[in-house]
Amino acid sequence: MFRRRVRCIDCGFVQSHFLSSADAFELPLDYRLDPTRLAGIASVSCLRRAFDLRAEEIASARQISRGDEYQGHLVDGRVETLQKPRACARWFRHRPGFTPKEHLYLEEQRTAEKWSRVWLVGATLVGTIIGVLLTIVARVLG
Repeated sequence: MFRRRVRCIDCGFVQSHFLSSADAFELPLDYRLDPTRLAGIASVSCLRRAFDLRAEEIASARQISRGDEYQGHLVDGRVETLQKPRACARWFRHRPGFTPKEHLYLEEQRTAEKWSRVWLVGATLVGTIIGVLLTIVARVLG
């Protein structure tokens, strides 16, 4: 199935892991807009596990690593990984101020509303068909 190409840097499910904490947080907007700030982050990951961003950033760093400045190459690899266009079925537009878990809640809420509308349309259609059939039966018998 065809999926449009998106970038992880624009996704609400990208979470950051800071050196000072074991918890995952929203990748702040100023970090998204200024890739040089990604140096203060231990790593990034995808809450939905659509892609293994940590493995990709390390692989990218190993490819471009030519010296002893591995950490600098790791940040370059992270920037390359986050900005790489890819087809992702789990992508969800980032909304500043929302954590990855809150983005997941928003997505689940949107999906539930969509199915609620589908069910309502389907029930209305079935009710209309039954009403028309009962009208036809009443005219034939009456």
